[in-house]
Amino acid sequence: MATIKVIVYEPGKPGELREISDTLEAFQQIVGGYVEAHHDTSTGAFVYCDEDGTLKKLPPNRQIGAWSIVGNALLCRHDGADTVGLTDEQVTRIKALYG
Repeated sequence: MATIKVIVYEPGKPGELREISDTLEAFQQIVGGYVEAHHDTSTGAFVYCDEDGTLKKLPPNRQIGAWSIVGNALLCRHDGADTVGLTDEQVTRIKALYG
């Protein structure tokens, strides 16, 4: 099974670089529910979070791009329709912007 390099953000904590399985189930386990994706144009990454996070009243996480994220989030990237790991340059930029 393929793994990808992502950054996971939990509320109140700095981002954590992880290698995770490139599966819907792995994404859902991290965010704690159904996933919703947003494109962060400032880094080229995609932000995945719980689509029902606001309804569940999850704790605030951080502002990423134009989105106020609640609950856990993960950032990765896409190559066409494929989800792929972050590049080293993206990791550096994301950590500088979002912690």
